[in-house]
Order: sequence, then C-alpha cells, then structure tokens
Amino acid sequence: ALVMLADTQGETHVSTDAEGRFALSWSRPNPGLRVEHPEYVDLRKPRVDFGQELEVLLQPSGSVQGRLISLGGALPNGVSVHLWPEVRGSRSAEADYSVEVDGQFRYRLMDVTPGTYAVGIAEPGLPVVVRVGILVSPGNPTFEDLELPRGSTVKGQVIEGVSRRPMANVSVRFQAEVQGVSNSTEMLAVVETTTAEDGTFSMQGVPTGQVEVWTRTAWGHRQKNRVNTVEGQEAKPLLVVIA
Repeated sequence: ALVMLADTQGETHVSTDAEGRFALSWSRPNPGLRVEHPEYVDLRKPRVDFGQELEVLLQPSGSVQGRLISLGGALPNGVSVHLWPEVRGSRSAEADYSVEVDGQFRYRLMDVTPGTYAVGIAEPGLPVVVRVGILVSPGNPTFEDLELPRGSTVKGQVIEGVSRRPMANVSVRFQAEVQGVSNSTEMLAVVETTTAEDGTFSMQGVPTGQVEVWTRTAWGHRQKNRVNTVEGQEAKPLLVVIA
C-alpha cells in the first residue's frame, strides 16, 4: 500500500513493507493521511498523532461493470459512465468514479469504496440515464447494463406575439427534467437547434419525459415552455409565441 501525508505545501509518501508497516517523517502540523492500494480502500483512518503508532484499517474494494446498450442506433465514441455516491437518499453533484467505455461499449469502474451508488451516463447531447440503489460490496463485482433510449422528435415554430410573424435564428434548447441528479448533471441532458427563416425547427434525439423548451432570441430574450415526449415517437407540434 502507498501511504501519503500531505498539506497545501507539499506531500511525502512511502510504501508499506511485507508486514504492512510504514514510517514517515513530517515537520508541519495537521497533515492529511491517504492510503492507496489497487485492491483495498480505507475502512478507518486514524487521526495523525506524531510519535504514536497509527493503525489504518483497509477493506477489499468493489467494482461496477457492464455494457452500454443503444436502443436507437449507433453510439458516439468517448461516452463515459459515472458513479455517484448516494448520500441520505440523494445523489451528490460530482461523480466519485468515471471511466470511458471501450470499443465494445463495456465499462469497468474499479477500486470502488463499498456502499450505495447511482450509476449512469451524462453526456452533452445524450439523454441522461441513471440507475439508483446500486450496492457495491467488498471484494465482489456488481453488474449493471445501461440502456440508452432512442429519444423523441420535436417540431414546431417560433412566432412574434403581436405581429404573428415567424422568427428566424432563435435558439431552441431542450433540457430533460431528470429526477435525483444534480443541476450540473441535468444540464448535460441538453440538445439545441435554431429556427429557420420561416421560424420552424425540428430536433431529433430529444430526451424523453418532461422536457423544458428554452427559446432565446438574438437580443437575449429567454422564454420557457414544456413538452411531454415519448421514446421513439414524434411529439405534438409546438408553437412558441414570443411575448
């Protein structure tokens, strides 16, 4: 195992011997202690008291692995799978573990601290997919395949409220309302297009469910609408009237 002492000014480290013992020298107060091992994670880290022998308890780590399955055609390269810890029933804002899928769209998240997590994908332009209640146990792999839905198609038109004239070059952004993830993660479930000369727009691959439709004009006016989408189907045409 690699044992490290560190603070804002620097760090020092040493590997344990065959009996798991180590010795480190440090001159500044209140360093942080970290232990790294390819197959174990911290179970309990004691307070660093100089001159006292420390006992650091480790436990076998776990792993989460599976496949990313597309239900709507080819998957883009470079998709990553993330693992969020579940804290008091909610998912934290930042992922604890992330890995890019391989050429067969398989993933392996290794050296995971045992506990309960949410696993999923959150990539710009793709629907956010999250599986919750994933239990990672010491020394055992957890298998979870992730299915990426086909998305929906939304068409519509943006017009000016008073004159009823079509409005070109208006940004139209679709953002899914994803339960149980942070706002920063939810923002990744966004697809965007602009209106044509006749004010119309058409967008494929829109996330399914309750979707917020944000329009933004060239002068910065923003307006929000909502639409219900169904996987693999075209939603009812949307008429956006800019007030």
